[in-house]
Amino acid sequence: MLDGIPMNSGFNGDVEWNNISMNNVERIEVIRGSGSSLYGGNAMGGIINIITKSPEKLEVNAHFGYGEQGTSKIDFSVSNKVDRFSFMIGGQTQETDGYAPYLRHRPVKDEDGNLVGGWSSPNNTGYGYWVIGDRGNMSATNQTVNLMMAYDTSETGKIKFDVQWGTHESEYDNPHSYIKNPSGNKLDNIALRFRSGLIGLIEQSLRHSNAALRTL
Repeated sequence: MLDGIPMNSGFNGDVEWNNISMNNVERIEVIRGSGSSLYGGNAMGGIINIITKSPEKLEVNAHFGYGEQGTSKIDFSVSNKVDRFSFMIGGQTQETDGYAPYLRHRPVKDEDGNLVGGWSSPNNTGYGYWVIGDRGNMSATNQTVNLMMAYDTSETGKIKFDVQWGTHESEYDNPHSYIKNPSGNKLDNIALRFRSGLIGLIEQSLRHSNAALRTL
């Protein structure tokens, strides 16, 4: 939850953690045990409640980071409190070229064939597998915008308006082949058949997802 508001997706109950800007988090509360009677079936094992900061004065924050695999992140926030009225607006964007999370492999019963590239990966079924490539790097882009406005009605009372909006997009780039021909060139989109029983196929695949988060 975020400030007591459930963040679980109505589709499968998961949470897009990338849509929550840590720049505005004050603390995280963990309540163990079942809370389903108050918060629904997603709280059967416990509750994680993220508490955001309450503005007390004018603050401006901005951060930039860069890492491996073409990963970059920018986030900012502006908050202030004037008399009984307070507000906070912020956002972040994160991009990465990603890495190859899924290998492509095919079963092989006989490894006597002379295959150039890839490697053997046996399992506990008695049959070996030969890794012939991967689906490609999975690049991703995350964007988040949040707005909070509050008015103190008394020393203990408050009227609060909070909106969180975020998107997550990911896709696979071109697949990578680990198999080479006798000349040393990689083979893409080629079916390989050997007397050893190895059959391999490199395929290009694309996955695109868009998840939006809105709370009020």
